[in-house]
Amino acid sequence: MITSARTLQWLKNPIFLKWRKDAGMNNDIADDLPDLMKEIGMVEVEKMNSDEHYEKGRSDFKAKVGIWAKVADLTQMVEEGYLDNNLRLKAIEEYNEWIENQAVSMTMKLNEVRGKLSTKLDARSKNKRSDK
Repeated sequence: MITSARTLQWLKNPIFLKWRKDAGMNNDIADDLPDLMKEIGMVEVEKMNSDEHYEKGRSDFKAKVGIWAKVADLTQMVEEGYLDNNLRLKAIEEYNEWIENQAVSMTMKLNEVRGKLSTKLDARSKNKRSDK
C-alpha cells in the first residue's frame, strides 16, 4: 500500500489509465490477451501469474520500486492536459520520500501469456513467405 497522499490521489483518480485509454492503449490487455490470441487462431493459450515482489533490503529495491517515479518523470501527461505539473512534481517528491522512509515491499502485478501458432496458421504464414 502506498501511503503518500499525493500518490494515492494519483491512483484514486486514475489519470494515467485515462491517458493510456485516450492514447488507444488497452488497460486490460493482461486479461484480454488470451482471448485476442485465440481470436487470431493461436492454440494452447495460457495465462500465468508473473508477479514480481520486491522487499526492502534487496540491493535493487529502490530501483525497482522507483519505476513509478520514472513514469511520473515523463511530462507527456502534463503537456496533453491530463495533469498539473506542480501536482506531478509533488507526487514524485512524495513517492520518492515514501520509498526512502516507509516502503517495505512492492508487488508488480504481471501476467505472462503464451500460445502456439496453430498448424493452420503456421502453414498460411509459410505460404505467404514463399510467395515473396
